[in-house]
Amino acid sequence: MVRDLEKAKYIYIDILKNEAGWAKRFSDLKSEFKKRPAFLEIASEL
Repeated sequence: MVRDLEKAKYIYIDILKNEAGWAKRFSDLKSEFKKRPAFLEIASEL
């Protein structure tokens, strides 16, 4: 899962040049999975 998030981040920021889009999507993911501590732990590393 970490690898997938890192790829998505790379695509949003480096290829699409859409850092704001990545921030919005990542924020939405954290909200969606706020009751899943494993996801939040992984997310904190990105």
